[in-house]
Amino acid sequence: MKTSTLFRIFLTGLFGVSVLSCSEKELEVDHAEAYSTVFLRAAMEQPYSHTFTIKDEWYPIALGAGYGGVVFQPENISVSLEVRPELVAQYNEENGTSYAPMAADSYRLSEEQVTIPAGKSGSNSIQLEVNPLKFSSLRPHLLPLSIKSVAPEITIDEGLQTVYVLVTGRYEENPFEKLPQDAWTLLEVSSDENDGPDTGGRGYHAFDGSLETFWHSQWRRDEDGNRPGHPHHISIDMGQPETLHGLEIFGRTNQVGGNGNPRDVFVEVSDDGENWQEMEQYALENTASNTLYFPEVVTVRYFRLTVLASHQDVYRTHIAEIEAF
Repeated sequence: MKTSTLFRIFLTGLFGVSVLSCSEKELEVDHAEAYSTVFLRAAMEQPYSHTFTIKDEWYPIALGAGYGGVVFQPENISVSLEVRPELVAQYNEENGTSYAPMAADSYRLSEEQVTIPAGKSGSNSIQLEVNPLKFSSLRPHLLPLSIKSVAPEITIDEGLQTVYVLVTGRYEENPFEKLPQDAWTLLEVSSDENDGPDTGGRGYHAFDGSLETFWHSQWRRDEDGNRPGHPHHISIDMGQPETLHGLEIFGRTNQVGGNGNPRDVFVEVSDDGENWQEMEQYALENTASNTLYFPEVVTVRYFRLTVLASHQDVYRTHIAEIEAF
């Protein structure tokens, strides 16, 4: 919160208590109205973040206005609000973010005005309702909401005039069907091992439909006594363009909770297998599987998974299966 606003709110409470012990003359402040401001309470936290399950449901977010000053107002204060989607680009530029703007059909306001009653410091609340199912992608979506006007005329605190409501949608469970792997081939792998028919070790064992086999980065030392460390990567050709929402990564079944399963990864996609677009970086749990949702839906033929670090900080990595959906 801006220091000036904190000071005004503090004075509001201080002078309210002082009424009980001081005379009217002692409470007089020259140009008292100069210390009065109206602001959005939620703007004290920027962005104002919320996470909701992605389904066809409207989630409420309560919003209201506040008043700060050295004297209480003798009449009601009406505060009009407006949505300002044009501020999303400016916010992203100033903060180094890439939040998507909320589409007009993904949110609704119960009212566009709140009232701060005479002698009070807070207004009633209105409901901003959002529906993450209507978002354009899985990227966090931003909605700026500003004070448009105040009646009677009171200074609007510019630092707290706009609240940036940030909403992230999350799936409770994967609603998408897995893609068949029959036409998949190995485009490239940074290294692998020939561990025999039982466990495999080759790159293509990461998409052979079996959790018993796995791709394993090279663990045998070469003639110079070396073996590769991170990053390790595997690139897969799906045989034709496919619509992708994400991947599910299965760790080596006998190493769940142990070492070597991927921990820090990033995913890239490509139309031609040569020029790559990064989708996202992910931190994986050391569990049987991890579901990675892409920030946006893409239609591509190739994808590449790069392992930057493995659990227990070992040099190697292994993946039992990679599935796409």
